[in-house]
Amino acid sequence: MSMPRVWNVRCRVNTSPRARGRVRARSRWLGAIAALFVLPLAATAWAVPAPAPTLEQVQQKMAGLAVPFEANQGQFAPEVAFAARTFAGTLFITRDGKIVHALAGKPQQKEEAKQGKEAQQNNEVTPVDHTPSDRTGMDRTPRGPGWSLVESLLGAGELTPAGSQPSATRVSRFSGSATPNQHSSIATFDRVRLGEAWPGVSVELAARGNNVEKLFTVAPGTNPKTIRMGIAGAKRLRVGTDGSLIATTGNGDVAFTPPVAFQFNVTVDWNVRYQTVDGFGASDAFVNIALTDAQADMFFSADTGIGLSFLRMGIANGGGLNGGAFSDATKAAARGARVWAAAWTAPGA
Repeated sequence: MSMPRVWNVRCRVNTSPRARGRVRARSRWLGAIAALFVLPLAATAWAVPAPAPTLEQVQQKMAGLAVPFEANQGQFAPEVAFAARTFAGTLFITRDGKIVHALAGKPQQKEEAKQGKEAQQNNEVTPVDHTPSDRTGMDRTPRGPGWSLVESLLGAGELTPAGSQPSATRVSRFSGSATPNQHSSIATFDRVRLGEAWPGVSVELAARGNNVEKLFTVAPGTNPKTIRMGIAGAKRLRVGTDGSLIATTGNGDVAFTPPVAFQFNVTVDWNVRYQTVDGFGASDAFVNIALTDAQADMFFSADTGIGLSFLRMGIANGGGLNGGAFSDATKAAARGARVWAAAWTAPGA
């Protein structure tokens, strides 16, 4: 507050030209001092970095992020049709419709990881040969032995997994120097359709950051109790207090959330008119042969034919009608159809 007060006093006391020059010089000097105080404060404000998010925070934010399914073009075992990489591990969809959860092992220290690798004994239920590099994409944390759980659709018909909702994402893999290990521009899909597993029940899969959704579409009149799932590879199965199915593995518990049922409702308001269809018709613009009575009945009769209600006649470039057009118009009008004619090509300039 002292610097503004000095400035104001000098302006009021002495207003001579010489004094005004000293005032301007003092103003610049005081402004330089003020800048010296302001700049360190500004530099201090910009120098404070925002705290970096932890891996757990990032994974929590990305838990609901859609993960595309990667089509197998030789980069996986032959029995694999699609694969999706989640934070929990790699999800494989086999060609016969099995859902294989290749779960990553527990994080370990280097010595523990070495011992685990030497004595690795995964459960032997998975039909997929997966390696640690298949478990997670960017996570290079040393981990112990993984674990596999296999879901099967019990009593289902023949399943033919196919990609649906193509994704814009493309995947390229380069492993080593051998040409067979290089796969570029691999197609991906947001969902995989398994087909109609049971009569009236179709199944589709969608992968998220840390889970996979099984979407069962039940047709009207179909009993949803026909849906039956089996799980192999768990040490024990139990139902949690929230209704989830908990599978105990060698690396801990894996929870399958309870199913959620919802219905698509379509409301039809008969009092609202969006479009009026006045009828259906045909054209004889390119037909130079007149219709017979039997043909006219087939086209324009509402009792013995398809009941077309319009006949369009083409006006030729010279202004006349095509051959047989007048006869066709007479027969169509006699059977209740309306007749109209229009130039088939736009007039020349």
